[in-house]
Parts: sequence; C-alpha cells; structure tokens
Amino acid sequence: MTIWELKTTPAGITWDAVRIPSVVGVGLWLRLMSDRGTRERLGPVVVSDRSQATYWLIPTGSCSEDWPPGCRLLSTGAWLVLPNGANHPFASRWLHCRPALAG
Repeated sequence: MTIWELKTTPAGITWDAVRIPSVVGVGLWLRLMSDRGTRERLGPVVVSDRSQATYWLIPTGSCSEDWPPGCRLLSTGAWLVLPNGANHPFASRWLHCRPALAG
C-alpha cells in the first residue's frame, strides 16, 4: 500500500508561486520542457487537479504582482499544498521538481 503525503508550505519565505490555470500552465510547461536550455533553468512546477491550476515556484520577491486575468502571485500570507516526495493522485503532483522542495 502506498502512503500519500502532502505538506502545507507557506509562500513568501523562500519562494513565491505564480498560479496559472492548468489549461494554460500545462501547455506552457510542455513547451518549456521541449527546449534543453530552458528545461535546465526551469524551477519547480506543481499541478493540482483539484484547483485546476499549475503553481510555478519562483524566488521570493522576484516579480511584480501584475498578472493577466486568471493568474495570481502567491506570496506572504498564502499557503500551498505540495506533494511530499511522491505525487498525490487526487490533490497535486510535481510536473518539474527540485529535490529540496519535494522532501
């Protein structure tokens, strides 16, 4: 039996997150992953079937809060549920992961 674990992690301390609707975010991720140079620079990305969104983790304070409709910056005061190691089949899963964030 596999035990799925999730961890709630605060934004705005070591990272912020950009929330993008899955219909756009997954396509963007696929496009960026198809280029080796871009793929090597890509940070962690989580997709949540429950919220129908992708969450792109970025360094805290590295961007403005001005986003297109449907997109949102999550920073201080926001929380994100991240898969802890393995992917959770119903809540969220890593599309692209950095080991320090996954464990």
